[in-house]
Amino acid sequence: MAKFPEPPGVSYLQQLKPVFKAFDPGTRVYRIFRSGGDHPIAWNAFRFFGPMSARFDHHLVNSQGKPQVAQRGIMYCAAGHQAVPTCLAEVFQGTRSINRGDGNPVLCVFTLTAPLLLLDLSGPFATKIGASTAILIPAFAAAQCTGE
Repeated sequence: MAKFPEPPGVSYLQQLKPVFKAFDPGTRVYRIFRSGGDHPIAWNAFRFFGPMSARFDHHLVNSQGKPQVAQRGIMYCAAGHQAVPTCLAEVFQGTRSINRGDGNPVLCVFTLTAPLLLLDLSGPFATKIGASTAILIPAFAAAQCTGE
């Protein structure tokens, strides 16, 4: 059975420059967030708890190797004509079944009022950093903030 290669080493990752995608004001951005469950979140909030089951989760575990609340947050968003299927695929990838009761997932759309620069996970950058090649879905991006 074919396997994905092991993630690249730290020295290789330090040499890579992140790839960003610019979004203009007026762009419609979609996301699915969980409004219930163990770690509910608002439609416009970053998630500061992790790492969780997302394929691209930059959170670090605590000293016991468990997820924790951190200073940096993440928000997964999608834009473009495949935004809704992309959101569904990313959120429900673990079970491959859409469960509307688990964490009360909500699909929302909002329109940007200012330019936004996001880490672009729709091209080869995600593969170079060791993410699953299945993440190569058009217009998927993740934003992160420092919580400051």
